[in-house]
Amino acid sequence: MAIKILAAADLHLGKRSSGLPDDATDISTKYTWDQLVRWAIDNEVDVVALSGDIVDQENGYFEAVGPLQAGLNALGQAGIEVFIVAGNHDYKVLPPLINVQLPHVHLLGRAGEWQLVPFTKNGETVQFVGWSFPHQYVKVSPLGTIGRLNPDPNHAVIGLLHADLDIPDSIYCPVSRQDLVATGIRTWVLGHIHKPCALDLAGTTIHYPGSLQAQSAKEPGAHGFLLMTVLEKDRINIEPVFLSTVRYERLDVDISRADTRETLWELIHSAAMTDARRRLPELDNVRHLTYDLIFTGEHANGMQVKGWAEASQGDLANPVSPVTTVYIRKVSSAIRPAVGNLRELSGEPSPAGMLASLILAIRENRSTPLLSELEEKWRKAERNLSVAAVYQPLTETGAMEPADAREYLIKELNRSLTELLLQKSTMQ
Repeated sequence: MAIKILAAADLHLGKRSSGLPDDATDISTKYTWDQLVRWAIDNEVDVVALSGDIVDQENGYFEAVGPLQAGLNALGQAGIEVFIVAGNHDYKVLPPLINVQLPHVHLLGRAGEWQLVPFTKNGETVQFVGWSFPHQYVKVSPLGTIGRLNPDPNHAVIGLLHADLDIPDSIYCPVSRQDLVATGIRTWVLGHIHKPCALDLAGTTIHYPGSLQAQSAKEPGAHGFLLMTVLEKDRINIEPVFLSTVRYERLDVDISRADTRETLWELIHSAAMTDARRRLPELDNVRHLTYDLIFTGEHANGMQVKGWAEASQGDLANPVSPVTTVYIRKVSSAIRPAVGNLRELSGEPSPAGMLASLILAIRENRSTPLLSELEEKWRKAERNLSVAAVYQPLTETGAMEPADAREYLIKELNRSLTELLLQKSTMQ
């Protein structure tokens, strides 16, 4: 009979999602924790596994500990076991909390010592292996001592760890993918990185569930937890469940036709609502879909357009479903000056003229000494990144093409020219 495990990380109880109305009651991590507990009970999971930073260090333990304990109690009353490891935020608060008459809650790896605890139901067993932060900073990988454990080779093993993957100089438990594979544990659930991601390495899967609740615009996309169904020793089905009540997204909006404030807002509204409707299958639990807009296209007066938007960006709060409301959090500009303006500017002996000349050269596929110098600097920077371990996943797809350099440069040149023209207009 299958064993169902709800795996999550980085709840950061005590925080709220940023950039939303102050009176919103459904954007706190406490709210989403309560939803997780209810989901686990309603869907009859057997185990809840939490990979650290359950409580946020900077936002008040008193605000967080009560809801955490209430949720753990509710899970226990429903017959659900809980396996936890501590991270850099909650290494102090979890040990005394778990000591308080919670026999169904297992804090693995106290005092920085690896621990194995089996869970058995209806004759099926899953072994949970975990290690907890003994203090706030951990500069050496703890995997060197995991060999002291002796898992039963006849049963599935799931490793829980709060760690920085492939960042050897991290102060938050640096581990490498090679060392995780070498442990022989075939399924790892890690915490610390708030972006959900997964790696499949020759039969070993490494999962970051990501933060349960999207906490800021730095955490775009869908957030939630993993539902893991252990069917056999080496057969575990894993699927994401999106529980976060907030979702942050970035959206490009072409404003080339925005000749009035009204036209601009028609373009913004159409782009945001079209994108939101496209995402509806993933928005069942999302109450607040929040966009950061990037204006693109050509315009003779890009600064005026950006000013129109900033003056009333909070005005868009439209429902896209009975559950989800769309908001605009921020507007930034990647507007290109109109070609006519560029040709006029390029003749000026000024920084703006130099930038305009470079932009025209890229658009017309011409080379200039300065443009060649900038492209070479970009290529050198890209080569330096390619040898850094932290960027290895980004570079495995191969070297970037020369066109990438020009695409990057023209974006930065347009941004710099726009800012320069804005400074010039405010000084006049």
